[in-house]
Amino acid sequence: MTTLEDIVQEEVQWMFSDAEEIGSSDISICVRQIFDTAESCGVEVDESDFSIRCMISDALCEMEGV
Repeated sequence: MTTLEDIVQEEVQWMFSDAEEIGSSDISICVRQIFDTAESCGVEVDESDFSIRCMISDALCEMEGV
């Protein structure tokens, strides 16, 4: 079963794997994409916009560590 964390990881990887710079508008687009993907996958999202942004930040930090 797909989880919100899975969706965040996949969207962050897809959007930012080859990005040189990431701006606040890029993060906003990613948040919207996560909400849309979660809805289409039937994943209920009880998280706020801010908590999704924190999850994106964590995922980006994990990407840097790779």
